[in-house]
Amino acid sequence: MAFSNGSTLTQTEFQLEHNSDGTHKATVGVPQNGILHITGTSVPTGYTEDTAGRGFVIVGLVASGTAAGTVGTAFTNLQNKTHTHSGSTTASVDATAAGGSGTNFSRDIHTHAVTIGNASTSDVLAYIQRLGIVKN
Repeated sequence: MAFSNGSTLTQTEFQLEHNSDGTHKATVGVPQNGILHITGTSVPTGYTEDTAGRGFVIVGLVASGTAAGTVGTAFTNLQNKTHTHSGSTTASVDATAAGGSGTNFSRDIHTHAVTIGNASTSDVLAYIQRLGIVKN
């Protein structure tokens, strides 16, 4: 079967059933290289495992994006990725401008370093693990 955009379906991908009551039922299969995620743990006949997708969250390809590009490291089994933040900042205080008369402070401009301790987050990226398979 051919479509106006030039795509085609082979006999194994498209079946048209003629029912005895005069109705018809069309069944369309998975196109070659189509990727599915299934609930099982074994790869069915006619498919191979999408090993490149193991542990990664799948996102749509943006315009001019890198197909099959990855960012970060893959999740391990049931992993909850958390992270910490740390850093420091320096503040400069002009004692005269802060209310000093200049007599006691003599425009004592000095700095204080403030260190922010490590802060952990428990925000979780909710996900479900599925087996990714590719139609041969």
